[in-house]
Amino acid sequence: MKKNIKISTMLFWVFLIISLIALLVGILIKWANINTSHIETWTISNMFSPLKGNSWSIGNAFPFKWIGNNWTVVGEFWFNGNPINPSNFVFNIIANYAILIVSTVSMGLALIALIFSFAGSSTQKPTSETVVHEIKNETNNPNPINLIFNNQPVPNVFHTSEGAGNYGQTIDPKDLNRFKNPDPIPTPTPVPTPEPVPAPIPTPVPAPIPTPIPTPKEMSHFQFPKEPEVPVAPLINFEESIPDNNNVYDYLSQIEAKYALELKQQEMAEKLEKARYEEALRNAAQDHEREKILEMFENSRLQRKQMSVQERAKIDGSAIIVEPRSDLQKNANKMRSLVNPSHKTLYNADLRAMTKRELIIYMRKVANVINEQMTSSSENELTYSSN
Repeated sequence: MKKNIKISTMLFWVFLIISLIALLVGILIKWANINTSHIETWTISNMFSPLKGNSWSIGNAFPFKWIGNNWTVVGEFWFNGNPINPSNFVFNIIANYAILIVSTVSMGLALIALIFSFAGSSTQKPTSETVVHEIKNETNNPNPINLIFNNQPVPNVFHTSEGAGNYGQTIDPKDLNRFKNPDPIPTPTPVPTPEPVPAPIPTPVPAPIPTPIPTPKEMSHFQFPKEPEVPVAPLINFEESIPDNNNVYDYLSQIEAKYALELKQQEMAEKLEKARYEEALRNAAQDHEREKILEMFENSRLQRKQMSVQERAKIDGSAIIVEPRSDLQKNANKMRSLVNPSHKTLYNADLRAMTKRELIIYMRKVANVINEQMTSSSENELTYSSN
């Protein structure tokens, strides 16, 4: 019962607060629309029924078309004939329903919760329970004693009717149990005598066995234990570890053939942008204009250089390449292993900081360098053989 009263009280305060908040929000919207409206004759009573015919239906807010630059609602006007502003129209309907429905319903639910709370507290009254205890096993007394107990607090004085001598005698409540079930006198039990514990028998410790000293004859036949065999690592076939040039070139050729048109368009767009800068630089009549153009070009280059890989991939055409970036980087790493370390720019390039398109361009540069190396080596062999 106490739990239900607590829940009812909590619901009363919750719905009361919601009702007051909805009422204040609705009145605040009305007040704001009145102060911001261009109609000087508007009052709070007009704002509660702003449409012709005093329409309160929320369905009137949505069937109309919002047209034109002035945001006029077709087919509806204010009470004075002016066109409706959509924001004020929707705000007024929200305010009307916040005041009418949310506030009113919440207030009603709060009153219902308050009624339940009062009803629960009124039904919870102290009840009086009377328990009658009759002392049994009284065979000699023709008038048995009935002890009546009440759950209300009473003084610790009880009256008995066992003769006139002890009338009005004060009895301790703890002694009342002896009238009903007298406790038997406990019989003392003999304490058992503890048996003597025998002393532990000490365990004899054997004498240590002396370590025999080997004679010189025995030392001559002594053999050291064999060391465990250490497993030998298998030989590495360096020919198998070298990447297959044909597979590397085939992968690059397939990628370039697949995205030839897109890569060409992106390259042409970059060349066109560079040509525009050069043309603007040539057409600049004064020195400060040239400096401004050069500064813009340098800032654009630095800004692009500071971009992350994901940001550059969105603008350099890498988004159209569907192959995983990990495959492109793996293939580029294989091709880099074939380059002579003297080409420091290609050999020390950071492949992780490249986009998909930049990896394809890097692989093409590496392929050109490898072809030049192979051509020069073949020419040297021909020259050596001719000599």
